[in-house]
Amino acid sequence: MQISNRLELMEHVKENIINKTYDSGVILKKDLDEIVDSFWYKDGMLKNEDLYHIDLKDFSIFHDYLIKKVIAIHEGEISNENAEILKKGTCFNISLEEINDAKSAYKIYTFNESYEYVFIGDLHSDDQSLKRALQSIEFYEKVVSNQKIRLVFTGDYVDRGHVHLKLMERVLLLKYLFPEYIFLLRGNHDGGILEGNGSLILPYRIPEEDTKEMYFPHYLKTLGLKNKSFKSTLLERYLNLFNSLSYIAAIKNGSQIVLAVHGGIPRPKYENSKFYKHLNVLSDLTDQSIVDHMGINICQNIMWSDPHKGDKDLREQSGRFQFTKEHFNEFKERFGFDILIRGHESAADGFRYHFDECLITVFSTGGMYESNDKLGDKEELNSESGYLEINPKVLSISYDGMLTFL
Repeated sequence: MQISNRLELMEHVKENIINKTYDSGVILKKDLDEIVDSFWYKDGMLKNEDLYHIDLKDFSIFHDYLIKKVIAIHEGEISNENAEILKKGTCFNISLEEINDAKSAYKIYTFNESYEYVFIGDLHSDDQSLKRALQSIEFYEKVVSNQKIRLVFTGDYVDRGHVHLKLMERVLLLKYLFPEYIFLLRGNHDGGILEGNGSLILPYRIPEEDTKEMYFPHYLKTLGLKNKSFKSTLLERYLNLFNSLSYIAAIKNGSQIVLAVHGGIPRPKYENSKFYKHLNVLSDLTDQSIVDHMGINICQNIMWSDPHKGDKDLREQSGRFQFTKEHFNEFKERFGFDILIRGHESAADGFRYHFDECLITVFSTGGMYESNDKLGDKEELNSESGYLEINPKVLSISYDGMLTFL
């Protein structure tokens, strides 16, 4: 199939989903994979550097269309009623009782219906791990059979892996085709500022040992310079997409209140008897006018913070600071939730518990292997991840609150 047919195929799949014509998750998966593979498979799977040398005119049109559609979906999810509740509410466990389900306000998603909630952590330009995650949770089968499942991505979609645009393409396709099933949060790698002179300001420092093209905004800029068939305005389009993402998902699932973020909790303040006395209502949690002693806003705090593990200082003079169990427990009690789920840090087993298992790290990119009896060794199945030493996982929370790592 030529790339010029991808838009038509995608809209055909969208129509079939809306009309509920699929009776098999296998066929739905096949159709979605065909949309992706019809471009990305050319005598082998393409990677980042391969796009420098092929015609990207229709590819650019496809991505531009998807970005516009997904941003429009995000705008349509905003609820004025929720905004009023978050502006007055002080505890999620109370406010989620009356809030509109699966809507957003102040870049906070809110859910108050019992579903299976699946949390997908950092993917970092690794499409293979995302495909494996969808298979492990039987996503397509559950969509076709109208099962109640929602996927919450905790951010860091790009950088370090080997298929930046392929991963973003599948994420955008999922959100466009299944907007009631897919919810996207923002990570600290999902952004940047493009200045008028064409220079880039990134929200992170690139290590000296890494090339700039390992990082998504620089890759898009280089791609536009090396390949004139690539629509250079897609860099700005993608930055706008990242700006449309929410920072927090707050979920009432049965009797349990779960928060999902990318990094952690805001930086505590020490001038009062309470660390979070300066935060009064739920909308304060994403109010970018609230800054810490370094002038860093609260949304950046949430995307960058990590739980303290007792083996080093709290990095109080760093943008990437650590918070203690005492900080966390006060924050948890003040805003009324039971469990916080986050990504941001690699974990060898794909997950890690903290603070009496009330805080959970989930990391969803990594190596995938199978035993090779002939060689007496393991054979690598994933060459797209920048974290091959990690065993990637996702976290599923069932209707009754049971946690399962898949």
